[in-house]
Amino acid sequence: MWRLFFQSQWRLLRLTARALWPPANGIARRSLQRGLVVLLLLPLMWLFALYHWLGLALDELLFRGYRRVCVRQPLFVLGVPRSGTTFVHGVLARQPGVTTFATWECYFGLSVTWRRLWRLVARLDRRVGRPLGRLVDRAVSAGTRGFEDTHPVRLDQPEEDFYGLLPTLTCFALIVLFPDSPDLWRMTRLDDDRDERFRTRQLDYYHRLIQRHLHVHGPELAFLSKNASFAGWTASLSERFPDARFIVCLREPADALSSQLSTLAGPMRSLASDARPEYFAEIMTETFHYYYRHLLDQADRLPADRIVLLATQRIRNQLASTISDALEQLGLKVDPAFRACLARLDEQSCRHASPHRHRLADAGLDRTAISGRFADIHARFDFGEP
Repeated sequence: MWRLFFQSQWRLLRLTARALWPPANGIARRSLQRGLVVLLLLPLMWLFALYHWLGLALDELLFRGYRRVCVRQPLFVLGVPRSGTTFVHGVLARQPGVTTFATWECYFGLSVTWRRLWRLVARLDRRVGRPLGRLVDRAVSAGTRGFEDTHPVRLDQPEEDFYGLLPTLTCFALIVLFPDSPDLWRMTRLDDDRDERFRTRQLDYYHRLIQRHLHVHGPELAFLSKNASFAGWTASLSERFPDARFIVCLREPADALSSQLSTLAGPMRSLASDARPEYFAEIMTETFHYYYRHLLDQADRLPADRIVLLATQRIRNQLASTISDALEQLGLKVDPAFRACLARLDEQSCRHASPHRHRLADAGLDRTAISGRFADIHARFDFGEP
């Protein structure tokens, strides 16, 4: 752990230098606005990371038993961004006997130490009418304003646990602030990384996060993870957890890419990370193509009872049968109560229409050209969309 801590501090120094003075041919702007943003956010990021590292260090003294927890048959919801992974994750989290990271745990309780402390504080807060809870709710609502259409946030909702990589500064979400970071881009293709030690350290750290989570919630529970950014981790995760199962959500490439670029455009503009939006769009296009190709390759490599591919259109129109069939293919029991829950959600899913509006043209991309770039992907998978 200490080696990873010192590496994260060195990474933060490199990120700081690159963020304050971006490469001349990079994605971020060289501007006063960006300098002020970086100088404001980086100290907060350092304190945030230090808070988590302190909690992780205390775990080694107070709760070292977490290391003995065995992670059995974890279920990973993967896919490309903006393909329905958040929705499927939320549905699967309703199963009895399943546990997954909540938003507040990703941000404030990665360690057993802090998690138990904040759960105690929450219990005391509820006894006096939740004054602290209401204050936090208002702060979260204000801090996430603008994401209601794409990724609404509540502290108690299931969240993707790649935010657990924030202390190591390898969480891909940081790309909106550090779009020129080689370390962040290499995380999208971890399976292909030539540095075996780098890959192993990331997996070891993530594995420990899962063990800590199960240590708190119960080692008998099945762990559920959702991370679209782990599309390039599929082979590594399947080797680290030999009994892991994978549900992969795939949306028509042009629509998924358009939605992702639209979602990132606002934050990148606010953080002065948009000097070359056309270049960023090109890199994201190539990253998406890799995601699709890699996920399809892994589906060919792994047995059918370990991985299942789901078209977003089918999830939307036939939720109950799609999820039930997927779980049964993976050899996972579908609880009667959960089957009834799926039936109730099925009608809501069919009626749902996302308020998020986006166009590839807004990112300077042509839909016909993008369709041509992904012709090989369309030939390998039926997205069920025109």
